[in-house]
Amino acid sequence: MPNRVRVVEIPESDRAVLERRVRDRGAPARDVQRARIVLLSTQGLTGPQIAERVGCTEPTVVLWRRRFAEEGLVGLEDRARTPPPRTTRSEERRVGKECRSR
Repeated sequence: MPNRVRVVEIPESDRAVLERRVRDRGAPARDVQRARIVLLSTQGLTGPQIAERVGCTEPTVVLWRRRFAEEGLVGLEDRARTPPPRTTRSEERRVGKECRSR
């Protein structure tokens, strides 16, 4: 089954921002990688081809290409992560005792 190619359309103003990010030596690597993924998506490359050029996995390419297509430059920013649920010390002790008694 051939890979589908999703070509992303980029407005000129966004293209200029993305190209600046790629050239910025002080930019975080994750920002540069995301910008490169989006820019390469305009060239008609498949997900695996982009992943190989950028040095990431295909699901990473799919994620950032989709988020840019849906949200634009804002979609390339990190999102807030929810913290894990808190546990009380008594729950931790109870779990630890059950594991040791077996």
